[in-house]
Amino acid sequence: MDAVDSVSSHTRGEVKAAMRGDSPSSNQGEFFCEAIFLSGYSGGGKSSLIHHVVHICKKGGWFVMSAKFDRQVAPLMSIAKAFDDLIGRFGPSDKEVNPTMQQAFDDFSNSIISSIDSQGFSQLCDLIPNLGMICPLIETDDDNTNEAVSVGKVGSGRNRLHYLFHLLISSLSLVGVPILIVMDDLQWADALAIELMSTFTSFWEYNTTNADDHRAGVLLLGGFRRDGVSDESILAKQLESMQYQKSINVCKLQIDELSRQDVNDLISTKLCLPFRYTRQLSDIVVRKTNGNPFFVVEFLRSLIQNDTLQFSVKSRRWSFDEEVVDLYTMTNDVADLLTKKLGRLDHHVLETLKEASCIGYQVDICTLNLLQQGNTHQKLRVEDAL
Repeated sequence: MDAVDSVSSHTRGEVKAAMRGDSPSSNQGEFFCEAIFLSGYSGGGKSSLIHHVVHICKKGGWFVMSAKFDRQVAPLMSIAKAFDDLIGRFGPSDKEVNPTMQQAFDDFSNSIISSIDSQGFSQLCDLIPNLGMICPLIETDDDNTNEAVSVGKVGSGRNRLHYLFHLLISSLSLVGVPILIVMDDLQWADALAIELMSTFTSFWEYNTTNADDHRAGVLLLGGFRRDGVSDESILAKQLESMQYQKSINVCKLQIDELSRQDVNDLISTKLCLPFRYTRQLSDIVVRKTNGNPFFVVEFLRSLIQNDTLQFSVKSRRWSFDEEVVDLYTMTNDVADLLTKKLGRLDHHVLETLKEASCIGYQVDICTLNLLQQGNTHQKLRVEDAL
């Protein structure tokens, strides 16, 4: 069962409305810059909903930059990697490049080169290595120092970072392709990353008055745990200040627990049974999981794995015994649930996952191949575990 189904249709509708620009805070449907922030408890379906939006935007030809923060990787590096991944995917390669995309990145490259000096370009390339692959190297030219803004004159190192990312997102918007910037698990972001979040949107305040400016819109999509952010935190204060920025529509959505009706709709749809047949099972599931989407899905999976919920070939329908289901216990801790699931994995698969976790929360296929040393069968089992 896909966790995306765990998010209520009402919440998905609110996100779609905000993306269309017809949220209550929008300005007559004009798509300059939208900021949508999802809050909820762990396992509430925030990340699943974000992945759903990312899929829609990629399918629609958007530029998508996705940063997911954690306590193991510096927040700035997570943001830089998001930009690096985007530029690496669309930059020149051995494959034939789409002419439209090639022209778009030529425009992006020219915008960067005309707006920055060699020092600033070098700093950007340190953070985003793929940038140097699509942009020609900028050589120091004392005669042309006035043609590009010198990063050294902007101020402190912190201000230079703000300026560099401001320049980067501004140049990307000139390409004419809408941009999605994802910042998930913002409760782990530091002050610098949260300030950069505002930088990604603030450039519109200086460009929307130009009638000849054909910049694409920017959608900033953030997610954070409600119990991990206090009213006095830097993130809460930043979200409040963003609401006063010009030409930016800020929409805050709260992901709540699933109601009994939501759970019954989910179970009835997945089991292909009438609502009245699944109502009693749904009541038990809600009582065991408190309506937490993650626990609802995992509880149903565990019922299937233990044959408590099984498909009857004879009657050609799913069958279950409510009394047996009611006796089944369910942990209310995400970490404990994941620990039990990891404990059921094959020893070699578990060892590979341990090695992969040392790299970070994301591991590409090439790295997995190296860890598996060419063992195709073992690789498939690891991919299934992931």
